[in-house]
Amino acid sequence: MRLRLIIGLGNSGVEYTHTYHNVGFLAVHYFRGLARAHTFSLPEDRLLLTDGSMNTSGAFVRTALARFKVPPAELLLVHDDSDIALGHYKFSFSRGSAGHKGVEDVVRALGTNVFWRLRIGIRKEGDHTKALDLVLQPIPEDAKKILTGVFEEAAIRLTEGASQPRTKA
Repeated sequence: MRLRLIIGLGNSGVEYTHTYHNVGFLAVHYFRGLARAHTFSLPEDRLLLTDGSMNTSGAFVRTALARFKVPPAELLLVHDDSDIALGHYKFSFSRGSAGHKGVEDVVRALGTNVFWRLRIGIRKEGDHTKALDLVLQPIPEDAKKILTGVFEEAAIRLTEGASQPRTKA
């Protein structure tokens, strides 16, 4: 996995700051803190957050890739995934969007799905809330602690330069 740019998907606006849909933003903020401490694999200026709406992220991602002269295959898109349990994550490469509207827009804008994704689980075991309702819920403190552990583990994997996508068991 050779990465030269990491972009967190989320929604701009204070009303979304601590919702599950902004898990991509929260993860990138965590990675930025590590970059400032010189303990992360990429410099802080290569850790970006989309602007505007989650569902219209494609233009931002396309522009960022052009600005940094990075091919899609060296991009890591970080986002929430309601199909994965809270406390778990997956690195995926060249996969479909599985209905994630932000990822769909990025694929449409780039004309390819040949990029990496860090899919961060947000669904508590046994929760059957519809994804659209779940993603806009505020993240409770106990879930924030769990997510911080996920960010930490994913950062270690990224810094180690993991060559294989991995699912947290």
